[in-house]
Amino acid sequence: MTEAESPGAVTEFLTGLRRRGWQVEPARAESPELLSAAHEVAIPEGWRSVLERFSLLVDEDESRWFLSAADFAGSSDSAFAWNAFERLSLEAAVDDADRRRCTDFWREFLPIALGVEGSYEYLAISRVSGVVVHGAEPEFEEVTLLANDLPEFLTGVAEGSLGAGFFG
Repeated sequence: MTEAESPGAVTEFLTGLRRRGWQVEPARAESPELLSAAHEVAIPEGWRSVLERFSLLVDEDESRWFLSAADFAGSSDSAFAWNAFERLSLEAAVDDADRRRCTDFWREFLPIALGVEGSYEYLAISRVSGVVVHGAEPEFEEVTLLANDLPEFLTGVAEGSLGAGFFG
């Protein structure tokens, strides 16, 4: 864990979201077991340290939220699966090459937050490079870079300098 992924950095990230009106509920006792159950999801270690700190992280309209350990373990009551946008992309694929491009993209990028206000959008972290990106429909795999790594993302959200459109 880097200094920016430390408990203090995660606390500042959560505090920054609270200041923007987000609801934050602390992690439940079963979070470690849920993360173990989600081993096939291949959650990057740095993001696991964030997931260990909350059970619910949602904006005041409940139209944007961070996926929780329960979402990745398949035990949440969310109307959207953690990989819902990947499924939509695969359904819309027009040929094998398009399906391969879609599968390759989602193999690298793990969605960490979803939004459904207006259009479908998400934040994702690369399992390869650690960059954090924003994507939206109709082409979920066309993304905009938000942060070069998780520490930059956590700090930017905490300070309010990153992702104003998504976080409010």
